[in-house]
Amino acid sequence: MIEHSMVIDAAIAATATTAGLTEGSHCSVCGKVIVEQKVIPVQGGQSSGNENQGGNGQGGENGNENQGGNNEGENENQSGNGNNPATAVADNVTCAVNIYTHGNTIVVENATKEIFVYNAMGALVGRDVARNVCTIPVNGTGVYVVKTGGTVKRVMVN
Repeated sequence: MIEHSMVIDAAIAATATTAGLTEGSHCSVCGKVIVEQKVIPVQGGQSSGNENQGGNGQGGENGNENQGGNNEGENENQSGNGNNPATAVADNVTCAVNIYTHGNTIVVENATKEIFVYNAMGALVGRDVARNVCTIPVNGTGVYVVKTGGTVKRVMVN
């Protein structure tokens, strides 16, 4: 029998240009979705869904929805009639904080604030600086609370 190790899938806030996700969870051992994340629609504004699609020709296709115009363009972000390349502007990308366990270690990904880990009794048991991937060893099994910035998650160490 497989013991599940629950991983919290952090919520992502919807913006005026990008959809978001509700909080969910899955098992890091077998990949089973425990709580499915739901899509939060784009908040405000209107979006056509084809902002980088080209004009009226046979543009270069690269697997994205960015197609060129009459000039059979090689640049994936060209549009129009081949005379004026489009300017591609990326949306602000927000990386959600991902918190999960690996054995007796709590792993925090994409933290931008200092990380604090508390045991079930509220005692501080670990602390680390924010970075792309942070691992915090804990002594023993049980529920731990991880805080980083405005993100607070409970994780179970088996």
